[in-house]
Formats: sequence, C-alpha cells, structure tokens
Amino acid sequence: MLVPDITMYMNMWLSLATFATMQHNYKNQQQMPQPFKLLVNDLIKLFNDNPRWHMTDIEIFEAINISVGIAVLKLKNEKFIGDVGDLIRVKLQDGKFEIEDLPNLAKSTKYMRDFKYSRDLYVLVHAEALKVFMDKKMPKNIYDDLSTIYKD
Repeated sequence: MLVPDITMYMNMWLSLATFATMQHNYKNQQQMPQPFKLLVNDLIKLFNDNPRWHMTDIEIFEAINISVGIAVLKLKNEKFIGDVGDLIRVKLQDGKFEIEDLPNLAKSTKYMRDFKYSRDLYVLVHAEALKVFMDKKMPKNIYDDLSTIYKD
C-alpha cells in the first residue's frame, strides 16, 4: 500500500474539498455524492491504518486543513471527526497555533460542533480568538474574518 506523508495526505483532503465545491448545486447538498464518499473513506482508512506516522506527528496547520476538508465535504463520520478534533484540542491547549489559523479553525469547528466528540472545539477556538483580541495581537484582517464567521 502506498503510504503518503502527512503533507501529501493533507493536500489530498484540500484537493478533494476544492473539487467538491465546484460541483453543481454544492451549497444545496446535505451530503456529497457517492464517489466523494468512497474517496473520503479511503482517506479515513489511511489516517487510521498508516504505519509511517502517528497522530502526534501531525502539526496544527495540517489538522486544521484536514478539518476544513471535513467541513467542506460535509463528512459525518463521528469517530474520525473526533480524532481530528482531539488533535486540534491538544494543540490549542498547548498554544501551538498561529493567529492566522484562527479563521480556518473557526469555520471548520463551526461544522464540527454538531458532532459528539468535538462539540467543545468551537468554544475553545472562540476563547483563543478572544484572548488574542484582548491582548491586542489580532491583525485587522483576522478580526474581520472572525467577525463574519461568529456573526452567523
């Protein structure tokens, strides 16, 4: 079995998500068509059965980009969402994120909050964003993006 490195794996999620958004009537679909589900299931198997890297090897920006793919592809796999959520939660609590990560974190965790094992992530990301804002370290473009996301 070809085992991709984590960067290639993350890029597969982002490529599939980009392609999904170009599908006819994407915004009105509750879930993705079967060909997307097959590819996503293969990506999940790679995540769970990959002998080359461990979950602790995944950096926050990689987990964030995978979570963006989860949200865009409207994935409903509770366990996988929980696993990616756990990675994000640990990295957030360790402060291992960049301010520029906050908008993508906010968008993806907004989707992930509907799932049992990742409900708290949206609140954690919001709390981190508030800390950055209160410390006056938030650039205007990040503030504007987060204001739009949290307005909904």
